[in-house]
Amino acid sequence: MTLSSNDFLKIRKLLERQLQPVHQKLIKMDVRLNGIDRRLNGIDSRLDGIDNRLTKVEGRLTNVEGRLTNVEGRLTNVERRLTNVEGRLTKVEGKLTDLEDRLTSVDSRVKTLETRVETGFSAINKRLDKIEVWIPVANTDLIPPLRKKKSSIGHPPLIT
Repeated sequence: MTLSSNDFLKIRKLLERQLQPVHQKLIKMDVRLNGIDRRLNGIDSRLDGIDNRLTKVEGRLTNVEGRLTNVEGRLTNVERRLTNVEGRLTKVEGKLTDLEDRLTSVDSRVKTLETRVETGFSAINKRLDKIEVWIPVANTDLIPPLRKKKSSIGHPPLIT
C-alpha cells in the first residue's frame, strides 16, 4: 500500500489533532515550570540571604567565643589573686592575734610590775620609817635646812 499525498495530509491533521492536547499540556507545563522556576529563584535568593546572615552570625559567634575565653582567663586570674589575698589576710590576722596576745602579756606583766613596785616602795618606806627611828633627832646640826619661799631680801628663809 502506497500512501498518497492526500493520505499524508489526513494523517498529518489526525496527528496534529492528537498532538494538540499534548502541545497544550506542554505549554501549561512550561508556564507552570516558569512559575516554579521563579519561586525557586525566590527561595534561592532567600537562602542566599540566610547564608549571608549565618556567615555573619558564625563570625560574631567566633568573636564571642574568643571574648568568652578571654573573660574565663581573666576570671581565673582574679580567682587566683583572691586566693592569694585571702592567704595574706589570714597571715595578717594571725600576726594581729599574736600581737594582741603579746600586748595582753605585756599589759599583765606591767600590772604585775606596778604591784611589785608599789609593794617595793611600801617596803622601802617602812624600812625608812624604821631607820628614822634609829637616828636620833637631837643631832639636827647634821641635817641641812629645808628652803621655803624666797624672802624679800633675796636670801631664802630657813625652816628649822
